[in-house]
Amino acid sequence: MKQELRKFGFSLGLGLNILGCIMFYRGKGHFIWFTSIGSFGLVTAIICPSLLRLIKKVLDFIILWFGRVVNAVSLVIAFYLIFAPIGILFRLFRKDLLRQGVDRSAGSYWIKKKDDVFLKQSYERMG
Repeated sequence: MKQELRKFGFSLGLGLNILGCIMFYRGKGHFIWFTSIGSFGLVTAIICPSLLRLIKKVLDFIILWFGRVVNAVSLVIAFYLIFAPIGILFRLFRKDLLRQGVDRSAGSYWIKKKDDVFLKQSYERMG
């Protein structure tokens, strides 16, 4: 666990210091907050990584919650913007791609296929 917390501290510190450097380059005054918190994360990861346990748990919880929300929202958007309109169009044009309609006069629902000459030739070559 100590090694995992040390990796977390290095990642957090490096990421925040990079963001601080980008903000410094762009002339933003609040770069000092990012670099100071990042430097604290790096020093803590070196000296006492167990202090980072609470921060890691909080960030893991936030990331897990955010991932679930984004997942649900993206699935709802995909369903209502892609799949539902396609289904409505198929119903409007009476297109049944799965052939689910019931035909009581049909003796069987098997679909006859043409003999595939290439398939027979490939089987003959196998054996």
